[in-house]
Amino acid sequence: MKMLLDTNNHSVGQKRGEIMLRAYKYRIYPNMEQKSYFARCFGCVRFIYKRV
Repeated sequence: MKMLLDTNNHSVGQKRGEIMLRAYKYRIYPNMEQKSYFARCFGCVRFIYKRV
């Protein structure tokens, strides 16, 4: 599985008491076997979530 990492540093002010936020974006490129596995897992999760 290939991954692409994109780092974006977002800052919210530099004044005292304000926080700095950092965001990371990950993109994966799964092969066919992994796509099938993810689809099965997310389908199960969606089924359970709707039943709760």
